[in-house]
Amino acid sequence: MADVLCIAALFRAMVHHAVVTPDEGVKHNEMTRLLIEENRWRAKRFGTKASFLDQASRRNVPIEEWLDMAYATIGESAEALGDSHAFVQAKTILHDGSSADRQLRRYTDARNAGLSRQRSLIAVVDELMAVTRNGRIN
Repeated sequence: MADVLCIAALFRAMVHHAVVTPDEGVKHNEMTRLLIEENRWRAKRFGTKASFLDQASRRNVPIEEWLDMAYATIGESAEALGDSHAFVQAKTILHDGSSADRQLRRYTDARNAGLSRQRSLIAVVDELMAVTRNGRIN
């Protein structure tokens, strides 16, 4: 749940930033759109291990550095919305992995222990239920 709330808060900060600084969008061009598409693909393909192309510096930026750059750009909006914690949670996700990463690890561990596909999936669901029952958000 914490991962979902983090993503929602970051998105909210981006929208807020776009609303309060509409002139920033004027700087964008066709190359910007192409880089956004490429970076979206990289995010989908590599997840928390992704790096992104940065138009301003013309270099490949590791995801942690990109997150710092995002904070420099939209951090004020996040703070105005009371969502600056989202950047801390995003760094935690990068360091510890996401809920999806933990679920995949649990599934792989169960399969490696000899459980069937179905029993391995049940093990993942059981762990999610235990986490929820114990009051842990993530």
